Amino acid sequence: MILRNKRRQEEDTAAEQTFPLTEMQKFMLPTLTDPDCVLRFKQFLYQVQGLRIKPGVTPRRIERGLKKLAKRHDVLRLAFRKSEDTDEWRGVFVPVDDIKLTVEDYGTMSPEDLRAKVREVAEDTMEIDDEILTDFRMLRFGEEGDAILFRLHHALTDAFGMMVLVEDLVKFIINMPGTGEGYPYADFVQKVEQKLPDHKGEAGAYWDDMLFPPPAPVNFGRVAKGLSMETDPHLIDNIRDASVTMPVEDYETITEIAQKAGASMFTLTVAALNDTMHDMYGSDGIIGRSVMGRNAGDLSNFIGFALRFPLWRVDMSDGDTLIERAKTLRKQMQTSMTTITKELGRPVNKIDERLRAETGGIGVQFFVHVPSADAKAKSSMLAGIFRSQGDVMMKVGPVEVERIALPRPPAMGAPNDLTVLVLPFDDGAQVTVRCDGTVFDDDELQDIANQLMGKLLSVKG
Repeated sequence: MILRNKRRQEEDTAAEQTFPLTEMQKFMLPTLTDPDCVLRFKQFLYQVQGLRIKPGVTPRRIERGLKKLAKRHDVLRLAFRKSEDTDEWRGVFVPVDDIKLTVEDYGTMSPEDLRAKVREVAEDTMEIDDEILTDFRMLRFGEEGDAILFRLHHALTDAFGMMVLVEDLVKFIINMPGTGEGYPYADFVQKVEQKLPDHKGEAGAYWDDMLFPPPAPVNFGRVAKGLSMETDPHLIDNIRDASVTMPVEDYETITEIAQKAGASMFTLTVAALNDTMHDMYGSDGIIGRSVMGRNAGDLSNFIGFALRFPLWRVDMSDGDTLIERAKTLRKQMQTSMTTITKELGRPVNKIDERLRAETGGIGVQFFVHVPSADAKAKSSMLAGIFRSQGDVMMKVGPVEVERIALPRPPAMGAPNDLTVLVLPFDDGAQVTVRCDGTVFDDDELQDIANQLMGKLLSVKG
C-alpha cells in the first residue's frame, strides 16, 4: 500500500504543470513560512476586495464567472509546493475546477453589521503554502443582497492585477465581455523576468556609480537610538503611523506643477523627504527603495505579480530648489527603469549587503510608495469604487455594486526605518509615514509627516 501511494504521488507530481519562480517569490516563501513571522505581515501580503451586489445574484452565476476568470488569467491557479526530498520550492498550476466559490449564509443584517462581518471574514489567515492561494466567498445577507469576498495572495498578483481581475469578474457576472487575454504567467517569467541581466557588467556598474560611496546615514531612528538594523520586517509587530491629508485640489495642482517641471509626484515626494531630513537632522542626502511602476512595456500587460524594487538616491547638491532636485531624480529614475537587474526583483539583495557594509551596518533607511496603479483606477469601469477610501455604491449595468472598505493591516514591507506612502483618493491624498513602533515616538513621527506635507505644499508658491 505504501509503495502504491508513493507511486501515485510520483505520477501526480509528474503530471503537474509547473512554472519557474520569480525573485520575489523566492524571497516570500522562506520569509512567510518562518515560524516567527507575525500575523500582520502575512495579512499585509494578501490582496483583498469586498463587493456587495444588489440585487443578489445566484451562486451558480458567480461560479461561472470565476471559471471564466480562471481560464482567462492563469495567475489565479498558481500555488507553491515544497519537495520533501530536497526542501526546494516549486510553482504549480492547480486545475481550473479547483477554483471554487464558498457560499456562507448569514441572513439579513443591518448594513453596518454586514460590512463588519465581511471585514471579519477577510482577516482569515492565508498561508503562502496553502493548497490554493485564492479565496472566493459569497456571503449572503438576505434582503441586503450578497457580498463577494475576493482574496488573492500577493505572491500571485499586485494591486494593478487585482483591479483587472475584480473588474473582469464583475463583467462576467453581469454577462459583459472582459478584458483581453491575460499574458500567461510562465511566458512572463521566462520571456521577461528571466531575461533581466545579472547584477554585473554595464548594468551593475550603473548602480555602483549611482549609489556608492553612499551618503552618511541620517541620524534618526535606530541610528540615533543605537539600535540594531538587523530586524527583519516580517518580525515587526509594533507598527506606528502618522498621517496628514492633502485636499484633492492641492494634490492635483502639485502633481501638475511637478509634471510641467519635468518631475513627477513620486520624485517630488522623495525630494521633499530628503529636504525634510536635511532640515530636521542635518543630512546631505538619502538612499531609499521604491516599487517600480506598471504603466509601460511588458509590465503593463501582465496581471500577475510584476513588481521591481529599484533603489534611488537624492542629494541636496542635485539642484538649488526642491523642484530642481525632484527633476534631477526623475532623470535618474528614467535611466534606472531601463537598467533593472535580477537583484532588483526582490526587496532585499546584494546591493543591500554592500550598503550595510559601507554605512556601518545601516543600509537602506527609507521606502517610498506612490501607487502607479492609480492610472488604471481612473480608467476602469469601476473607477468610482477603486478610487474611494470608504464604502461606495455605483451602478454597473443592471446591478448596483458597492465596494466594502477593507483596511490593510500596516506592516513594514522591506527593511527600513521610515516608510512613506502617498495614497490618492477622490476626496484627497493621504500622506502617511510609518515606522517600527520601537524606533520613533508619536511626536517625532507626526513632526516628520507635518514637515513633509509642508515641503510638498511649498511648490504651490
